[in-house]
Amino acid sequence: MTMEVYASLDEDDPRFDGNRAWHHLRDQLGMTLHPVLGNPELTKLFEVWLEGVGDAVQLDGRGAQVLCPPKWFD
Repeated sequence: MTMEVYASLDEDDPRFDGNRAWHHLRDQLGMTLHPVLGNPELTKLFEVWLEGVGDAVQLDGRGAQVLCPPKWFD
């Protein structure tokens, strides 16, 4: 999906569903969920990313987790 299409979606459109997208990335594309805490490489990358978007992102108390592509993607 392109950003143009995504930006044009109404929030009632099922393609706008973040939970559905998350499951697609995990179940269909093989991405895996990794906690940021305890992973120095992810922590550094996450902190750099967060500096750029921190005003628009709210983290919950469970700690950040990220979906990572499968090893073969690297």
